[in-house]
Formats: sequence, structure tokens, C-alpha cells
Amino acid sequence: MQAIQGIQAILSVQFTKSNTVSTIQIMLNAEAEVPYIEVLIPQKNALPFLQKWIAQRQQTKAIEALCAFLQTKDFKVLAIHSHVLHPAANIARTLKKRLNCPWVHTEHWSALTKENGEFERKSAIFRRFYRSIIKEVDAFTFVSGYLQRSFNRHFSPSAPQSIISNSVNTTVFHLNPEKSSSKPFRFLHVSSLGEVKQVEAIIEAFDHINGKDAELWIVGGSE
Repeated sequence: MQAIQGIQAILSVQFTKSNTVSTIQIMLNAEAEVPYIEVLIPQKNALPFLQKWIAQRQQTKAIEALCAFLQTKDFKVLAIHSHVLHPAANIARTLKKRLNCPWVHTEHWSALTKENGEFERKSAIFRRFYRSIIKEVDAFTFVSGYLQRSFNRHFSPSAPQSIISNSVNTTVFHLNPEKSSSKPFRFLHVSSLGEVKQVEAIIEAFDHINGKDAELWIVGGSE
């Protein structure tokens, strides 16, 4: 986002459920490198069969409050960009209708792949609901061709698609042999290091294939 910020102004928005507030709170940090708004939504306790309905109602109220806030601050939203199908897409769809602007969605949800299969294990109502949302997106980007194919296997949208890889483009960035040294080649992994990142598997794979000519650096916030 920092790179795009140099070309076009960006405002990041995060919706957060909170036990510390009793009403919807909207906080703007305009001094950050990428300015952002945090929308705090009260976490309400309810019977299990009412929980989803109440959460959806709270989210709708939060979106209405955000749109009103943007209007009071005279923000002109040119486009909306969402990440990952669930749950951001539902928020983005509502914002698109309220703000009357195009919506670009970037997908990198591994649940859509055959190896993961989580999306296919979801209920028929869930799958039908998100297929209806996807029809309203104006353009899609994907982090890999494989994920793009996995996505199209489920949805086959008609909107324009492109791939913006989340790996280094080696046709642009590559090693310079003249500047190479005797130091080991360094692999760098940066992530949340959560369970889904399978850091243990990365370490095991590296240990299995590595000789003495490479090293693995892992960076993140997890213990």
C-alpha cells in the first residue's frame, strides 16, 4: 500500500469487533504512512441462533456510520479494494452501493484450492451467497495463476481479471553475478507465522533440501 500511496491517495478501513465499546466508534488516523480508519463494532452476546443475525445487523449499522463519517470529512472515494472473499467482500459490496463507485477484489484465499477444499465443505447457502456477491465485482486480481484458476472453477465471473503476484518478479529483479559474494544464499519468509502459514513445514522442507550454501530467515510476530 505504501507504494501505491505514492501515486494515488489510499485510505485503509478495518472493521473490528470489540468488547470495550457500547456503541459503534470510528477512529481516523490521518498521520499514518497509509491513513486508516478503524471501525469498532460492539460485541453483543446473544443466543447462538441469533448471533449471526445480530452480527450482520451490527455490520450494516457500522457501514452506514462509516459512509456518514466519510461524507462529513469530505472524502471522495474513487474505488473500493477488498481482500479475500470472506468476510470483506460483503462489506465491500455494501460500500459500493452506498458510495456508488467501482469495486476491485483481490483474492488469495487458499480455501478455494482443491488441496484445501474448505470452500466446497461450506454449506450450500454459504456458497450461493458468495456467488451472488462475486457477480457485483467490477474487476478481480489474483496473487497467482493457480489461485485464479481455482477461483474460476467455483465462480467463472465475467469481470476483467489480472494477476498481481505476491512474489518477486524475476524478470525485473534478479541477482547480479558481478555483485555476488561468498555468503550463503538467504531465503526470507515474512508473514504472521500463524498456523495456516505452515512455518514448521517450511523449516522441515528447507532442512531436507539445504546444504551449506543457503540460510533461511523467518520474520513475523507469532511466538
